[in-house]
Amino acid sequence: MKRPWWRDPFVLIVLGLNALVIAAAVLIGVAGGAQ
Repeated sequence: MKRPWWRDPFVLIVLGLNALVIAAAVLIGVAGGAQ
């Protein structure tokens, strides 16, 4: 590995998608609990 893994665009995309999925799950959980 010549470059750090955190500089890899693929890793950044995967982390970004994971963050979106987690955020969506939290929002859905909060919305479902409020109703």
